[in-house]
Amino acid sequence: MPFKDPEKHRLSARKWAQKKSKDPEYREQQKQRTRKARSFPHSCVRCGKDFLGAKEAKFCSQTCCGKYLWETGKANSFHPGHKPTTAFPKGYRPHNYVGWKVTQGGYKQILLKGHPMGDKKGYVLEHRLIMAEHLGRFLLREEVVHHRNGDKLDNRIENLELVSMRSHPQGLVLTCPHCGKDFAPTAVAS
Repeated sequence: MPFKDPEKHRLSARKWAQKKSKDPEYREQQKQRTRKARSFPHSCVRCGKDFLGAKEAKFCSQTCCGKYLWETGKANSFHPGHKPTTAFPKGYRPHNYVGWKVTQGGYKQILLKGHPMGDKKGYVLEHRLIMAEHLGRFLLREEVVHHRNGDKLDNRIENLELVSMRSHPQGLVLTCPHCGKDFAPTAVAS
């Protein structure tokens, strides 16, 4: 019959385990049990070294197993024959891929790898790209494109305007020639 008090049961089990672990006969039985589990001779698939292991053992160590999986391209794979990749296969795009994203500031970025106005990952701000195509040249870092109606996703050329930066005693300030409004460059992504 189990103990009514779980604390007494826990202490009793601990005393039994301590007593058993000190018993040389019990320790010898445990060694025999592990020897039986590892008493099958094998040769390692990767390095060819002979070793004793379980019935289904293929490798002499975890290191050999890891190196074998890495060398054969099976590392981090969950299906037989699956090769791990860090990107989508060539020509394949996920169902929700659109080729652009919206930044935290609310501006639309288009993926154009290798573009001179792109960032490290290859994304170009769409409003700057449209203005550059309209002008027929790349924009300078100092040039800022202003959205007339304030909607950062409305990138029609009629809504875009190239704004010049001028120095101000408090720092840099942008002036919109269309509406005459002054605003700080921290609110606008260049």
